[in-house]
Amino acid sequence: MYRVMIGVIIAIIALVGGIGFWSYLTDTQSQTDIDAAFVEEDRVQVAVLPTPDVQSQSIDSSTMFPQPHPMLPGADDPPIQWIVTGGGALPEMNQISLEQDAQLAISRLPGFGRIFFAAGTGSQTVQVQTQPMVADELEFALGEIFQPRGGRDSTYRAVTILNAQPATKEATLTTIKAALGQGQKPLLVAILGHGDQGEVARDNLAGFWPGDTLTAAELTAELDSTQTQRMTRFVITTCFSGGFAEMVFHDADPDAGVTHQNRCGLFSATWDLEASGCDPNPDRRAQEGFGQHFWHALSSEDRLGQPLDRHQIDADKNGEISLLEAHGWVRITSASLEVPTTTSERWLRHVAPAEGPEEDVSLPVEDMVIAQLSSRLNTTTLEEAQKQLEVLQQQSQTALDKVTEAQEKEEKAFRMLAGELLSRWPVLDDPYHPAYRSMLTEQRDVILALLERHELSRTFQNQLREAERAQIALEDSRVRSAPLHRLMRALENRQLARRLKAQGGKNWQLYQRFLACENTVP
Repeated sequence: MYRVMIGVIIAIIALVGGIGFWSYLTDTQSQTDIDAAFVEEDRVQVAVLPTPDVQSQSIDSSTMFPQPHPMLPGADDPPIQWIVTGGGALPEMNQISLEQDAQLAISRLPGFGRIFFAAGTGSQTVQVQTQPMVADELEFALGEIFQPRGGRDSTYRAVTILNAQPATKEATLTTIKAALGQGQKPLLVAILGHGDQGEVARDNLAGFWPGDTLTAAELTAELDSTQTQRMTRFVITTCFSGGFAEMVFHDADPDAGVTHQNRCGLFSATWDLEASGCDPNPDRRAQEGFGQHFWHALSSEDRLGQPLDRHQIDADKNGEISLLEAHGWVRITSASLEVPTTTSERWLRHVAPAEGPEEDVSLPVEDMVIAQLSSRLNTTTLEEAQKQLEVLQQQSQTALDKVTEAQEKEEKAFRMLAGELLSRWPVLDDPYHPAYRSMLTEQRDVILALLERHELSRTFQNQLREAERAQIALEDSRVRSAPLHRLMRALENRQLARRLKAQGGKNWQLYQRFLACENTVP
């Protein structure tokens, strides 16, 4: 849409103009409280960086902030055991929940590792929701009309994670490839951020700072080009992250055959579904993202860090919580819209017979998920789950149709209102035009009166609210269907695994290999 395109263009221009240059701002009144809540909620020690006195010192950004360069291991460094990279392409995509998840992740991972987040430690790139800020009434209204974008109800504070490097695509890939040549212990790579869907699963992508992307095909190609015997586990929490499950194939291409590397992945969502977990609200009680559940589950905790009976999560009762068991616990307990998946699920759906004989198979995590969700949903068979899910998915489709209709009406209302405004004040959509400021000052009362009283303005505001209501209804319908969708997939997993075991052979052995990789501890 025109309004969104303008907002994106402005954001990109601001980003390109600002790379390598950051300005420190004085803290808002609530900053101390926000930082304190952040530290207390995850019970992790972080560095809250002091705000420099910008009046008394000049700031050299090249020395204040980490520069985006590949993180090669030093001669004296121990082997890298984990890599955590998080954040988004722009400051408004670096919600505080992502920083909280990144800090939580590194607190749960043993040994030596590398952390990448946003633009690095000290950069003013963490978005935090605040109380409504004082803003110029007219300029705020015009911004919402001509250049809508996230973050206007938020402030930005410094990244507080110690030793975080900028989360660039180059630095992340270089570090992964270097780590693949080190050590014997399994490597864990966590990608926490935003994603988007491609035409096919291998084209799904994750966002990186600043404004870069990494597709599943690109990541797989980088892995394929590296000679390694090291087991590598990926935990990816982005929207549409299941597209990265294509890493089970060489070149992320099912026609190219299975990978010979010992790698696997656990994902927050299937390749065609969104995930949650990007929240500017610092209160963890208000969050329900996959990462919050997953990293806490590894320590036998609920999403708020309260202790749980380990046996609830330890599906195979071996005394340890594996990645796969924590993943299964999210499938059971999350109250969000995620439908998590894994590489072993992807392999099953590629090679398992659609019908035929079955043989008993031990799948403790699937059994745990099925037992818990079947009891809660009063659904025990795959057929029942499929029928119920079809009803809920039809409701979701109806809700989606209403969203599309509401957005079309909103777009039409915008065009009509924009036409009325620009026919009188031609530069009203360009705050960078030399005549903009004087025009706004001289015509302020007239413009405000039009926005308050004109029928086109009222229609536009009504359509905005209607589109918002439709979007909320759609999200609610997806949240309602998520547990049933998870149950259906678990039942499918068990059925497909039983058929694959009956068939036996190399494909069954490879399924066991993927499962074993996913079922390791961090």
